[in-house]
Amino acid sequence: MSDSEDHPGFGYVFKTANGSKWESDVRSGKINSLEDVRSDDGPGSIKDLMGDPWKTLKVKSSTRGGPPYGFAINSADRFDDDLEYTVEKVEESVYVSPDSQLHNQLMQQHQNAEQRVKETKRNLSQLLKQKHMLEHDIRKLRSRIEDIQEGNETRIKADFIELVDGAGAAGQGGGDRAALKFLRDQNIYPSIVADFNEMGSIDDLKTAKDKASESDDKSEEDFEDGKLAHLPANVKAVLRKKYAMYEKWKDMYGSEIQRKLRELKGELKGLERAIEETEEYLEPYVRDMEMINNRSQSQLASDLKRHIQLRGYSSMFTEREYIIYRGLKNTGEDVRVTDDEDEITHYRVVFLHQVHANLAGGAEPTDPGQGPSVVKVFWHPAIVDKFTFENIFQARIDEVEKDLRLKIQDYTGEIDTKQGEKLKKARHKKEMSVADLREALEEELEETLPLEVSAHIRRVEDGLDELEHVFSEKQIKALDEVLDSDFHKESDSGPEFYDGIQEKLKIFTGQIDEYVVDEGTAWADLEHEMKFEYYYDLKISLGLFTMK
Repeated sequence: MSDSEDHPGFGYVFKTANGSKWESDVRSGKINSLEDVRSDDGPGSIKDLMGDPWKTLKVKSSTRGGPPYGFAINSADRFDDDLEYTVEKVEESVYVSPDSQLHNQLMQQHQNAEQRVKETKRNLSQLLKQKHMLEHDIRKLRSRIEDIQEGNETRIKADFIELVDGAGAAGQGGGDRAALKFLRDQNIYPSIVADFNEMGSIDDLKTAKDKASESDDKSEEDFEDGKLAHLPANVKAVLRKKYAMYEKWKDMYGSEIQRKLRELKGELKGLERAIEETEEYLEPYVRDMEMINNRSQSQLASDLKRHIQLRGYSSMFTEREYIIYRGLKNTGEDVRVTDDEDEITHYRVVFLHQVHANLAGGAEPTDPGQGPSVVKVFWHPAIVDKFTFENIFQARIDEVEKDLRLKIQDYTGEIDTKQGEKLKKARHKKEMSVADLREALEEELEETLPLEVSAHIRRVEDGLDELEHVFSEKQIKALDEVLDSDFHKESDSGPEFYDGIQEKLKIFTGQIDEYVVDEGTAWADLEHEMKFEYYYDLKISLGLFTMK
């Protein structure tokens, strides 16, 4: 969806081959999003939105594969290979009638895919555990480095007491009996840990007399007792020894911890790459699982009615849908093709629908691979404005990609926390707790929010929910006001929108901008390209009869 517009700059453009009955609804803005297409008043699918096809072509053969298969592949690839369009597959499904050899093969393929996914999931689970442990260790080390850089002696000493001096202490019954923790816990020297934490140097243990004796030219009156000079000599002896150990360890610890952090970051980078490669490996198997027999019974019944099926004979149906597009730019003098995202004002769009049917032959009624094969391709070209493309066609492409991503995340247990991390970072920047944020939202909205809002915030930050699923648009806008964030995409900065008499007056006076195109010319160019650079060449390359 466009980040800066809630409508096109000048007007909606939607020109189809045979004048879809939905053209007027798109042009008026009644249908301007994928949700509108699927609403009760909308067409239901992008294919319905495009109206009747520009061309329909059927290719058949006596056996599976051959010309029909080549035709199905080439009809989409030609746009990419020869005409430099972007080709996105947004639907693919396979149905095979039961009790057939091919059905058994596909079910075996489905089971193999499931097994691969399960095996990969186990491996991925181990990698994710290692990643989380490394991230935890890196956070701890990074925190320690910050303590050293900021001179946070309390935290550094706590590490020394816990990790070094107390590493061998086991309390009563064993361990290092000289450890500070042991001496404190056994009530031998109850305040020794606190005394150690209070020390800034060995001088804190010295009296003024001790300091004077170490000086050649100053007397006792020139010095003050250290803040721990009053302690007994035996306690001082322990603290002196421990502090000398601490200073030596701190110097070594500061350099080693930096090296260790670099090593852990290297390990984490390698693990993240391994996880990424594992997910890429998993993707085709997830696609297989979702594609095979994934259609509803009502859809399958519709397919079987639309295509001939003989009782007792095995059948296979494959359907594919593609959104194919290329950008256009209005230069003021003409409309030309461009691939520069900053220049694009309109798009050429072709919605391509394929149906591939196989029926079993008489000699082998349970194997559709032995029978006749038919492919039917439907082309639905259109000229659309950038806004309509982004909010309907690109939205459908993104939806398919997101759906696959969610399925992979579901199988791998991965959680997308990008939005959550962004929310947490914005909240921390304002130095607000979750409760503080909820109260600030209440003030901004001037209403009382339920306590559940705090739970919603935490779930979003943990990557378990998305803001738009648990907050209203009004609440998200309030959140942006409180946190100075941009979770709600502002649309007020979009270009001015003209309609009705304003649009007619601007066109009449020549005050038009880049968002106005001559639909007749733009459509004529697309139709010429479709017919003479694509359609005829496609048929000729497949050895099909045509007149050119």
